[in-house]
Amino acid sequence: MFTISGSFFTIGNLLSLLRILMTVPAVYLLLQNQRMYALVVCVMAAISDYLDGAVSRATGTVSEWGRILDPVADKVFVAGVVVTLLYLSLLPLWFVSIVLLRDVLIIAGSFIMRRRTDTTAPSMLTGKIAVTAIAITGIVSIMDVGDYLITFMVVTTMLMALSLWDYSRRFYGTIR
Repeated sequence: MFTISGSFFTIGNLLSLLRILMTVPAVYLLLQNQRMYALVVCVMAAISDYLDGAVSRATGTVSEWGRILDPVADKVFVAGVVVTLLYLSLLPLWFVSIVLLRDVLIIAGSFIMRRRTDTTAPSMLTGKIAVTAIAITGIVSIMDVGDYLITFMVVTTMLMALSLWDYSRRFYGTIR
């Protein structure tokens, strides 16, 4: 088990901050039609998402800040990339709308939970799986292998619904 600290400057938190900053080059490269370089940045962001939590747990530096920064970094990076892919007509509006709506609902639920209970919910496995599926769908979109994209979007949408259900149950159970 690990303890939760109030530290901000930890390796895990710095990796989350780096992921937020990686949004800029990812979007820029996509807009410049430099898809392979954008793909590299997206893969690096996905690796940083895995590493921030793993490093924090391994070094005993899990922090309240990390519980906030990690999901915020996910949401900022994902929003930046999927909106750009929508702009480039590489993802459809319905899919991007679902991704963004899910994130807005999770953020709203987190704020309500924080206000009512003074606790920050850690990321959930179903949420991590959904974010991974969104990342894979984005990568498939960037690679422009259109025949498979709809399958990835449908599976990802189901995983996002499952994670939203899971988060809703947690928020409701905690607030109650």
